[in-house]
Amino acid sequence: MSGITSSIGLFSGIDTGSLINQLIALEARPRDLAQNRIFQLKLQQSAYLDINSKLSALRSAASNFRTNFIFESMGALSSDDAILSATASRKAVPGTYSFIVDRLVSSQQMLSRGFSDKDNTALGATSFTFESADGRLDRDIALADLNDGAGVERGKITITQGTETAAIDL
Repeated sequence: MSGITSSIGLFSGIDTGSLINQLIALEARPRDLAQNRIFQLKLQQSAYLDINSKLSALRSAASNFRTNFIFESMGALSSDDAILSATASRKAVPGTYSFIVDRLVSSQQMLSRGFSDKDNTALGATSFTFESADGRLDRDIALADLNDGAGVERGKITITQGTETAAIDL
């Protein structure tokens, strides 16, 4: 802002430069007050926007409580994920499942120590299905026709229940 360079009047001795600068400052006061008010309103607006975003995040998080799914969730934990990983769906049957390595084999083998659901218990990518004792084929069928036509390869199935063991040669 440029000001008056003359400081004292020639004949009156009045400091006209200071007087004019004070008059300019007095006339600029409403502008300065308005700028200060705008700054304060922008601070308030920023605070309201921050509160609004936090309330939106809270509403989004609270919407998960509209269903019972959050309380029905199941968890699965493995003591060593490198050996066995576990996941559980919302409909998983509660229980504790223990897997103990009995011996290392070169072919596929599935061993279990029991299940909490006698009808069906899913474990990872494999699903074990248990049927009642009267589950059987209703007619004679060739082994090659089983397993969706892939047949059954030669091998041995070992079934263990409690302390009893039975081996089935294929």
